[in-house]
Amino acid sequence: FSGNGAVDDTRNWLKLQEKAYVREVVFEEGITSIGACEFDNPYPNLTRIVLNGDINAIGSCAFSSNPNLEEVIFNGKCKVIEDLVFFNCYSLIKANVPNDCNVKENAFSGTPLEKTADALESPTDNNETDRPVPTPHATYPSETIDHTPTPRAPSEK
Repeated sequence: FSGNGAVDDTRNWLKLQEKAYVREVVFEEGITSIGACEFDNPYPNLTRIVLNGDINAIGSCAFSSNPNLEEVIFNGKCKVIEDLVFFNCYSLIKANVPNDCNVKENAFSGTPLEKTADALESPTDNNETDRPVPTPHATYPSETIDHTPTPRAPSEK
């Protein structure tokens, strides 16, 4: 996606059968926001999202229920990730959320990142739904948190 402004009302762009061919979605510089439920299910083969440039907000459920989504790459700033953006993205194991991004409660609910994120997050103020920045799904200068399962050695008999 390229251009200037918000990405919204894309739900009817592709027919259900065509969504099966989408493996990666790339947002180029100039895209400022992604509306609610824009790329939610079903994109059965979507594995990667790349966000270039600065994003003001990603709307609720924008990428929810994409079962094979594994990675989200932020190559710029993101101010807000709303509730349930990645809800039930069961394969999401890696996301480099910018440190100054306001990640709303339950943004990563139903993903492998959910429990680690909840353990490190605490409210920014008295508003219990706002979460502060550094979470385990953030990239720090020298590391990226990766929840890729470690293969086990076969057991000896």
